[in-house]
Amino acid sequence: MTGSSTASELSFTVPGVPIPQGSKRLGRHGTRFVVLDDNDAKLRPWRRAVALVARQAARRTDTCPWDGPVLLALTFVMPRPKTAAKRLLPHVKPDLSKLIRAVEDSLTEGGVWTDDSRVVAISATKRYACELIPVGVHVEVTRINEARKQ
Repeated sequence: MTGSSTASELSFTVPGVPIPQGSKRLGRHGTRFVVLDDNDAKLRPWRRAVALVARQAARRTDTCPWDGPVLLALTFVMPRPKTAAKRLLPHVKPDLSKLIRAVEDSLTEGGVWTDDSRVVAISATKRYACELIPVGVHVEVTRINEARKQ
């Protein structure tokens, strides 16, 4: 994990293969019905890792969790499969939007913001890993100052 933080910006990297938020399905836990993600076994450890690193970054500033508007920038670095030797960009599954949802929920869990509804703008990209850039996600969260001149 690498990262930095100020009173209005958090920046960190979470190593590991990014896992998308799965589609929801209804399951049973004993006699209760529960809503589960269809890839819960892989998603849960990924979200836990992102939340842990986010929590560590949030502790470096005394202003988290943020309760106002924020900008979110994400760079997902995906492993390059051998079959993608000629492909420059990962324009295949997983969906970028599902990768974003998993990280947003993890940042809420990690105490970066009070709710992911605070995100007013997102910049997100997927790219392949290389020797200098390992697999994982780089996260930048910037708080927007809403102070108005009277």
